[in-house]
Formats: sequence, structure tokens, C-alpha cells
Amino acid sequence: VNGILSMEGTATTTGTVATYGAAATLQYKGSAAQTTGTEFPATWSGSGGVIIANGNGTGVTLAANKTVNAPCTVNNGAVLTLGSAIVLSGSGAFTLSAGGTLAIASTAGITSSGATGNIQMTTRNFDAAGNYTYNGSAAQATGNGLPTTLTGTLTIANGVSTGVTLSQNTAINTAGTCVVNNGALLTLGSSIVLSGSGAFTLSSGGTLAIAHASGIDGNITTTTKTFDPAANYTYNGSVAQVTGSLLPAAVNNLTINNSGPATVTLSGSVSVSGNLSVSSGTLDLSTFNADRTVSGGSLTLASGTTLKIGGTANFPVNYTTVTLNAASTVDYAAGGTQTISAQAYGNLTTSGGSGTKTLAGADVVAGNLTIGAGTTVDVGGCNFGITVAGNLANGGTFTAGSGLVTFNGSGAQTIGTAASLTFNNVTVNKSAGALTMLTTTSLTVNDLTMTAGSFTPPATLTINGNATLTAGTLTAGTTINVGGNWSNNGGIFTQGSGTVNFNGTGAQAINGSAASQTFNHLTINKSSGSATLGGTVSVGGNLTITAGTLDTASNSVTLSGNFSNSGTFTAGSSAITIAGTAAQSIAGFTTTGTVSMTKTGGVATFNGNVNGGGLTINGTGGTLNLGTSLTHTFTGTWTRTAGTLDGGSSTLKLGNATAFSGTGGTFTASTGTVEYNAAGAQSVAGVTYNNLTLSGSGAKTTTGATVNGILSMEGTATTTGTVATYGAAATLQYKGSAAQTTGTEFP
Repeated sequence: VNGILSMEGTATTTGTVATYGAAATLQYKGSAAQTTGTEFPATWSGSGGVIIANGNGTGVTLAANKTVNAPCTVNNGAVLTLGSAIVLSGSGAFTLSAGGTLAIASTAGITSSGATGNIQMTTRNFDAAGNYTYNGSAAQATGNGLPTTLTGTLTIANGVSTGVTLSQNTAINTAGTCVVNNGALLTLGSSIVLSGSGAFTLSSGGTLAIAHASGIDGNITTTTKTFDPAANYTYNGSVAQVTGSLLPAAVNNLTINNSGPATVTLSGSVSVSGNLSVSSGTLDLSTFNADRTVSGGSLTLASGTTLKIGGTANFPVNYTTVTLNAASTVDYAAGGTQTISAQAYGNLTTSGGSGTKTLAGADVVAGNLTIGAGTTVDVGGCNFGITVAGNLANGGTFTAGSGLVTFNGSGAQTIGTAASLTFNNVTVNKSAGALTMLTTTSLTVNDLTMTAGSFTPPATLTINGNATLTAGTLTAGTTINVGGNWSNNGGIFTQGSGTVNFNGTGAQAINGSAASQTFNHLTINKSSGSATLGGTVSVGGNLTITAGTLDTASNSVTLSGNFSNSGTFTAGSSAITIAGTAAQSIAGFTTTGTVSMTKTGGVATFNGNVNGGGLTINGTGGTLNLGTSLTHTFTGTWTRTAGTLDGGSSTLKLGNATAFSGTGGTFTASTGTVEYNAAGAQSVAGVTYNNLTLSGSGAKTTTGATVNGILSMEGTATTTGTVATYGAAATLQYKGSAAQTTGTEFP
């Protein structure tokens, strides 16, 4: 063909490529969509060039890369479509005429020079009145070949999620328009402006990605702007942004993806018919709302993102699915009253410097709960609960009502930072890690329940209600005040050097399923009622009854420190053991059980009268001193195994028929008195006495006894066995209650 090869109608070619003369022309004037075939050789050199004149709207699709060393022109009304990998190159000149359309799929778009983009011919003429359609299947840039001033149509038809990015500022002037189609995405950078006297249209289902600090108002300044209410908006700047006054009151999807990560602030309320997503950065509702039009869709906060709610704005409502990542934050930031929506939060924060934030329902906080300075979190009239898996930082006020705070994190958790904090009921249910205090020195709760994990309270923990240790570890601070029951059902109480003070005004129980319980210092300071043991108790420090009653309910008690009693100690038949290694002062008490000394060091001294069943001395290295001018009465056996019993200046009365057992340990008489007063025969321990009194009735066997003070024969008692040994200053006196006859006591 030496002249024009014109492809018209719906004709196509096959076979070998035709031969073209030096002045040949190839033109397309089909009546339907056309695709180039064998008529278009890989290299075209005919000086008549290639003309795209198909005006049916669907145009011509270039099927393969071509080199054109002659003019290539897309006429007015014609369309040339280039696939993503198709390149039109060569030494000729490419011209998109006014009214012609170029469909571009290259990721680089069209360029003014160089070897990138769909058009790489030496000379490139892109008319401002031409039409440009970006319809690639991967992310695209418009490229610097797109005229910066357009009076034609710029169509964004790329349907992939990454869409088309406008490469430079572009003016759409009168008669021109920019259209983002359904399913397409146009991305405008922070300094890119689509301006001009023409029109911009965001179609239903289309998406606009906005990076300008002024939001849409900064990126889109065309004279005419149309935003379909079913369109989507993404804010993806790298600096703080406002949504802008051009964001419609109704949108489909609203996405915050600020990579700063910085804050995107609403410029007005918006009604969402699709989904609200914060993928990166912060969405600040300011004083506005972002509710869904009707129930449905999803609200999502990704890891590290923040939703800030200020003014009279509320937590966005009507979203069927709300997903708040554990590392996301919702901040109720108004300087006034707000309602905290019942949600499963990541981090929950109150700020704004003032105002009460009231729970609308039970909240679960997977991260940290932060109560900002000047703000108040109120559990509300229904006393809703809060579950916290992270830290609780109270820089304001927490109004606990009768709600429950549960700490259930799997790692370390802290409570702070106010010096004094008050909760209602607290449950510690941690699968791992410890709950500790920061700068808080005083914590007040109603009920404390340990279900799992470890909790170390501050110096002063006041439990106005019950303390229940089901499992886990409670480590004491300096003082734990308990106003209700103490129930250890299998938990661990690490008493340290602290004091547990039972100070309720009614009956209190110290019990649980644990076989025994151990305290350091234990104090009873009750204005009324009794504290009653439900099991064995060991007191490693001091047992102090300041006021009220401690009732052992006949359970065993071990004392390793001092015992002082200004109230009432009801011991029943309790076994009382005096243990430890240091000096001890023991107040008087009465029990029908055995009193034992098992000390391995130091001296324990009675400072009150003690009445018991048996008396057992079994503490190697320890001493029990009977004190000064006291009277101690035991109805059981004095058992001597190890350690020292020092009589002090007190009287020890032994009333059991088997008055003593064993010969171990040491008896130091000092200036005291031992009286055998059973109503019947007794054997007297073969030790050295200061004063020895034989009373009651029956024969007392004195074999092996030595008396350095007074041997007093009283009641109707008599003696038998060998004669006692008397010291140089000894005295023998008779003070019987009836007629007496001297016996072996009188050598």
C-alpha cells in the first residue's frame, strides 16, 4: 500500500503484514471497537503516519508494542487505548488532538519525555482539550505528560485499591471536568491542587484520597465540585489535617490513614452509610459526630490509632461491628460532661481538663485506662463494671459507686498515680504478671477478690468489705485494714513485714478452705463485734487486740511476736504456741488447750495470768519466763522436752493427776512458786524449786525435789516418797484447811 490503508467497519486483518510505501498512511475508522492486527507492523515508517479516527466511543486498542517513526495522531472524537505494558515509541511525533481520548494503563501514566509511560515517541503533543482516561490494573501516576491545564475530560477509572496519583498541580478550566468513576481512586498529595474554572465530580462508589493540610478544600479548588453521597474519602496526609468544609454531610466510607501519624480533625458532622476506619493517625471528632446513617457497617481503629471525642460529640453509633485494636486509643476529650460508650476498648483515656465522663455500660479495656487531670470517671447510676488489662493511671477522680474493677492482664500492670485512690469492688484475675502501685500510697476498696495472678497493694490498703483469696498471690504493704471477712480459699498471702488490721463494726471471720493462715502483725481493733478464726493461724509478728474480741473458735494459734490485749481474747480449747527466736511479751489468756513454748532463741515473758490445759516446754534454745507476781493455772500436764521454763516471781499451779512428764530442758525456779493442787495424788517433778506448795488433797510424791524457799503444806495434802532436799534458807510451813499430820516432808 503506497497510499492509505483504512480499517473501517468491523474488518480485521490476517496473514502476513502488508508492504507499505514510503508515503503510506494507516488509519482506523471502524464502526465499532477495534484492536490492531497484522495490518500494523512492529515498526511503522510510512510518512503518512498512523491516524486514529474511530469515533464510535470505544476506539482502538493497541494490541502490541509499536515503533512509529512518523506522526501518530488521535483525532477529535477518537479513542486510543493502551494496556499497562504497551509502549508506543519511535522517532515520530505523537499527537492527542483536541476532543481525542487517550486511555492510559501504564503505572507511569504519560510522560513528556524519556522512556517511561505508554507514550515514548520522540515528540509528544498532549492537547489541553484532549480527554485522558486512566484505567490501569495497578497503581498509576498521571505522569508529567498530562497537561497542567485541561479543558477536556480527565477520567479516573482505575479500579484497584491503590488507584491513580495526580503527579502535579492541574487546572481544570471552563468546559473541562475531572471525574472519578465508581470503583476508582484518585490520590492527591499534600501540595497537589486540582484547580480551575471547570468541574470536579466524585461519583458514587469512587474514592478520593486527600493529603492536604486543609483537607478537600486544599486539594480541590475547581469552580464546580460535585461529591456523591455514596462516594468514599480517605485522609492520608503526613501532617495534621482538617477534613475541610467540602467533605459532604453524607459519605459512604470514611478512612483516616494519616502517616504522620498526625491528627485529622472533622470540620463538621458527617453521616456514614458504609464504614468508618482509622488505619493510621488520629481522628478528632472535635465537637462533631460521625454516626452511621442506619445500623450496619463497621467502625475500626487499628493498632496505634486514636479516636478523640470532644465537645458534645458522642462515640460513633449505629455501627454493627466495632473493632478497637488493643493498641488503639479512644480519648473522651471534652471539657465537660460526656457519656462513655459501652465498648471493648484498646486504651481508654479521659482528658479536657474538666468534666464528668459517665459509663453507659460495662467497659472492657484491653490496654490502659487513663483518667486525665481534672476529669472524673463515674461508673453511673447502674454501677457498671470496668475490666482493665493494662495500667490504670488516675490523674483525676474515679467515682466508684458500687461497681467492679477487674484487672485481668497477662503481663505487668500498674495502678497510679494519685496519692490516694478509692474503688468499690476490685478483682485481680491475671493469667500472668504482677499488679503493682506506682506513686499511690493509699488504696481503699470495698471487696477485694484474688482469683489469679499477683497483686502488691500500696503501703496502706483499706478493705471496707471482704477480702477473698481464691488463687494468686496478695503481697502485703505496710497495713491492710479489713472491715469484713478474710477468706483464704487457696490463694497465697505474702505477709512481709506488714500488719493486717481487722476493724469492722460487726462480726468478722478469718477463715477459708486453706488449712492454715499466716500473718506478720495481726491487729484486732473493733468498736463492736468479734473477729472469729475459721482455721489455724500463725502470727509471725505481734498479735494486738486493741479493742473488740478475737475468738479463736478453738483453732490453734502460733505467736512468734508480742501478744497484747486491751480487748477480749476468747481462746476456747485452742492450742496456743509461743514460737520465734526473739524476745516476746505475752498478755494473759485462758484456754483449755495446751500452751506450748517452741522457741529456738530468745525469752518469751508472760505479763498476764495464763490459764491452760497442758503446758509444754519444747524449744531448744528458747525460754518461757512466767513473769512477775502472776498466777498461771494449768489443768493438764507440764511436759518437759527441751528449752527453759523460768518461774520468774510468779505462781505456777498444776492441777492434773499426772502433773509432769519428761525430764528434758531446764527449770529455773527464780523467786517463783510451783503449786501442785490436784484433788488427789500427784507426783512432784524432781527439780529445784524456790517455793513449793502442795495443796488440794491426796498424797504428793516429792522424790528428787529440792526446795530452797518455802515448802507449804496446804489443803489436806500429804507427802510420800523420799524426803525432799532443803536448802540452807528453806522454810517448812503448814497451812492446811483441816487437821494435819506431819509426813515425809518433815525430815
